[in-house]
Amino acid sequence: HLNMTMFQELEGNLVAAIGKVLFGFLTRRTRTGSTETVAA
Repeated sequence: HLNMTMFQELEGNLVAAIGKVLFGFLTRRTRTGSTETVAA
């Protein structure tokens, strides 16, 4: 049971990390050329 909870925590962290990277990549692509939104 301990290993299962540890795995679920790692999986959640991995999903969160991937989500952050994808979100940053998408926002960077859509906001290209707009320096104001990038700085903010």
